[in-house]
Amino acid sequence: MWLGGILIFSGKPNPTWPIDKKTAEKLEQIWNSLRQLSEKPQTKSVLGYNGCFLKKDGNHIWVVNEKIVTLQTKYGIKSRLDKNGKFEELLRNSAPSGFFENLIEK
Repeated sequence: MWLGGILIFSGKPNPTWPIDKKTAEKLEQIWNSLRQLSEKPQTKSVLGYNGCFLKKDGNHIWVVNEKIVTLQTKYGIKSRLDKNGKFEELLRNSAPSGFFENLIEK
């Protein structure tokens, strides 16, 4: 099972949506094409949007923010540069129609 979501520092649970297999496969292809970073990226939490995430069966979690995609598994953490923002764009665009608008209205 694949699940997408956005990281919003708001005190509420992060909103999520299901990801179809075709989109998940495309996201994995993008991940595999990205250049690996040798240093661990610095993260910062700010009020509001802090990126988005993709979960696969709870064992793989990709988090993307500021053009850095980080994959966490039971084997460790790897980060890659998403220079053109393709991973984040596809992930965000996979949300159901009206998803982000509904967040603003709540």
